[in-house]
Amino acid sequence: MVFVSHDTKGKTALLAPFVRKVVRAVSEGVHALVIDPFPATRRTPHGLHSLIWEELGGERFDQPEDQPLTLAAYESADPAPRCYVEPVAVGQPLPDMPLFLEPDYSIDLPVEATYLAAWAAVIPQDRALLEPPATTPLPT
Repeated sequence: MVFVSHDTKGKTALLAPFVRKVVRAVSEGVHALVIDPFPATRRTPHGLHSLIWEELGGERFDQPEDQPLTLAAYESADPAPRCYVEPVAVGQPLPDMPLFLEPDYSIDLPVEATYLAAWAAVIPQDRALLEPPATTPLPT
């Protein structure tokens, strides 16, 4: 399972190796779950999943404009890999995703519940660094 970083999508020097790494892993029998919490960029106009999926022999994926973030599970299967894609938007609950342990066998990974449990464990000082600053309305 991989959470994509902002730098991975934003820097060509990191993007191509990341795509190759996922494609190679899936092609060699390793299943992958890629969670991409960032919208498409000029380097990934159809999203990161589309780059990976096309390299694996699939068709281009058109990311819905109102759901610019992606969770994608890649199953290393014979004769060709399969993928399960869930586009999401900020504010929507994250769906459970299949985490493949072998071909045709997966467990459901509770992504939203896991995220919420991890967030609950973050100490207040660190939360303050991660949350947007509170805004004060301007006087009228």
